[in-house]
Amino acid sequence: MMETNPGVIIRREAQLARTNLATMKWYYALLILTTIVLIVGIGLELYNEIIISIPVIIMLLGIIRYDKDFIHVPPLLIFFAVAVMYLSLGSSIIGGDNNILKGLSEFMIGVLLGSFGIIVAYVALGKMPGFAQERPALIAIESFSFGVAVAAIWNIIEFHLDRLIDSPFMPADSPDAMFRLSWIALGSLFISIMFMVDSHYGLMRSTISRFLGENSDIIGIEGDDIEELERLIDGGETNKVEFKSTVRTNLETGEKDKRMEKAMLKTLVAFLNSDGGDLFVGVADDGEKIGADIESFDSPDRMNLHITNLISSQIGDEFIPFIRFRQFNFGTRDDGTDRIVIRFTCEPTSTPVFLRNGKESIFFIRSGPSSVELTGEDLLKYVDNRRKKVKRKYIAAKRPQ
Repeated sequence: MMETNPGVIIRREAQLARTNLATMKWYYALLILTTIVLIVGIGLELYNEIIISIPVIIMLLGIIRYDKDFIHVPPLLIFFAVAVMYLSLGSSIIGGDNNILKGLSEFMIGVLLGSFGIIVAYVALGKMPGFAQERPALIAIESFSFGVAVAAIWNIIEFHLDRLIDSPFMPADSPDAMFRLSWIALGSLFISIMFMVDSHYGLMRSTISRFLGENSDIIGIEGDDIEELERLIDGGETNKVEFKSTVRTNLETGEKDKRMEKAMLKTLVAFLNSDGGDLFVGVADDGEKIGADIESFDSPDRMNLHITNLISSQIGDEFIPFIRFRQFNFGTRDDGTDRIVIRFTCEPTSTPVFLRNGKESIFFIRSGPSSVELTGEDLLKYVDNRRKKVKRKYIAAKRPQ
């Protein structure tokens, strides 16, 4: 059974869980709590609480009424937003200048805005967390910048509203405005740092990944069809599908073995030189999902970096765009470690691709469910025929229909 982790597409069962009765009860409870904030805000003329609660109520009503046809937000993320509203409500009712509750509420608003900043960054990239060549530090900077920018814009709006109408909004030029902005900035900075160092897929990353995964079709983010993934593995090895058990660990000796890395890279090169294909690392020859040797790395991110460096140094940077790889978590083994399967998707290239092995450059192609080496005259004939085939396809595509 699949687990929901960052860098892992949310499984089909998780998508179907939208209609789960227990989950719906959470949404109803959060709707009641948010409605209370709205009523109290109207009664006490707390316009910040009113403005924040209205979109949350609309979102909850949409989820409850339309479910799968509406953008789905994990209950934990909404619960956090409701908690922020209650902190803000409490600080407004208690009053007092620069009190602890007020500072905490602004800090939590910063955390919430920073979290949305992370989501916005991945939506802009069109990818799920954990993609190849991901740069968490840059996403963390975008998250912090988003949180501070939204808070600053909100203060500007408050300033002009206070000038236009006699409203209870706090003037943006008051000392409290800088107090609020400072605490919000600290909250955004906190969540950005947590995201950057959270390489072991903690609760925050899991929640963000769940939101992105379950709404990938609606928000246009790149994802893999889990049904296709299962179908490819269940179909066994073919000319376009191959399985490898590990990245670098020899299962017989339990030691790191460069031959394992070479076997993986050989398959990638063969796919690039043929018609493309999918390599699954962490799957045995019989299709059992045993999980890749993640324990030989400090973290999944370190594994990603190691694989990227291997491709760069032994295949070539120019072919990195033709190779995409993602990690999928298939639960835990008996020893408690994650069963992570890495899917490599290779696109064919008309440029010959060689595997660099020391001073040698070796050419591989797919032949049935195997990768075979070509040398000499066979290599030249294959490359020439492949170029002619690509040229014919290009001419056919340009020919008027």
